[in-house]
Amino acid sequence: ARLLWTGGVQSHEIIYTSKVHGQRMIEITTSVVRDSYRDPAAVIFIMKDVTSKKNSETALKESEKHYRLLAENVTDLIWTLNGAMKWTFMSPSAERFRGCSSEKAMKEELEKTFAPGSVKPALEAFTQMFHDAEGGTRSMELEYLKKDGNTVWAEVLLSVIRDAKGGAAEILGVTRDITEHRRVR
Repeated sequence: ARLLWTGGVQSHEIIYTSKVHGQRMIEITTSVVRDSYRDPAAVIFIMKDVTSKKNSETALKESEKHYRLLAENVTDLIWTLNGAMKWTFMSPSAERFRGCSSEKAMKEELEKTFAPGSVKPALEAFTQMFHDAEGGTRSMELEYLKKDGNTVWAEVLLSVIRDAKGGAAEILGVTRDITEHRRVR
């Protein structure tokens, strides 16, 4: 009745249980065909099994939930950097590690991220990672600048994220505060 009254295209999802295939999510799209007097002459039903699509969406939501849980609670600073030496991701732990939000930290140039003595070694290592055909990982110690002017020593584990063609797309960095460890040494 609603379809005949409004006359527009309507979509609905229903769960259909089949003895052979079990529960399936079905998307039904309906519309009214009218005659020359604008009276309803027929109703068109298009049914589509969207079970796989819905299952994929559910799996993606679960994956995103786990990703957010990790990214928001890890104490290490996790980041990615592209070939133009621009930050493309920085975990929320930037707030604890650097003293500013990840959004602000991502806008900073490398020269404002690292203490003066660590800028050159960081740039050299990042550049080498992009040009190294083997990829692999690399570990190094770098000194980061905090917003309050203090510094933090960190062990940085670098690895390359490859594109579909096998080229270096980004560098993935996992940065752990080792300031106390260095003081004890």
